[in-house]
Amino acid sequence: MLRIDSQRSTPVTLVDLTRDGCLIETDAVLTADQRIELGLAGIGTVTARVVRSSTVGYGCEFLARLPSGAVTDASRGNVVRLEQLLVGADNPIPRGAKLPPRQQVAAVAAIGVVGWAVVGAVAVLLLR
Repeated sequence: MLRIDSQRSTPVTLVDLTRDGCLIETDAVLTADQRIELGLAGIGTVTARVVRSSTVGYGCEFLARLPSGAVTDASRGNVVRLEQLLVGADNPIPRGAKLPPRQQVAAVAAIGVVGWAVVGAVAVLLLR
């Protein structure tokens, strides 16, 4: 959530986050050097200064650097497990469950093929 001048709030999309600043997308019109407050999940409210705008969004610099581990805390809810990608978000595998046997075999075969392809490519480059 974005708060401007401690009055109005508007939703934002957090595109990138570091301990020093972030990149946000919003429908609000922001100007360079404008001070804003951002409500960041897992972190809380932080004060930032708009340092640039682009077609991607607004670059903001935090007035106080985030503490160590804050970026990790903020991104915990946005992590997708490998099983969800293999099975699909509509039918995720419960935590601790194994992949079906066919998917296990396919995953092992794919890893083997990719590994040998890398070894072959390196060998070709070294033999030139």
